Amino acid sequence: MSEAKKLDFTPEDSELDKIESRLARLADVKLALSVELGQQLISVDELLQFDKGTIVDLNKRSDEPLNIYANGSLIALGEITTENGNFGIRIIKIVSSKD
Repeated sequence: MSEAKKLDFTPEDSELDKIESRLARLADVKLALSVELGQQLISVDELLQFDKGTIVDLNKRSDEPLNIYANGSLIALGEITTENGNFGIRIIKIVSSKD
């Protein structure tokens, strides 16, 4: 019986250079980042009744992590913070496509 050969999947330096070069070209691409507080399904009639002071209950509890999207794709979960008087979001988990 012949001995099994070990395959090396480590990219060569020239391949790594190509990958780094391609990533460098993408570094300045702008993405739209958005945070979703929650959702609610309402009827047109309910929408037409909106007025100043109307409160809409959302489907997410205040202690649950918020979804963070880049160009519409879920990328992370986070929690609301404030920074210099502005809202911010603290990343608590990076979401992979496997999740």
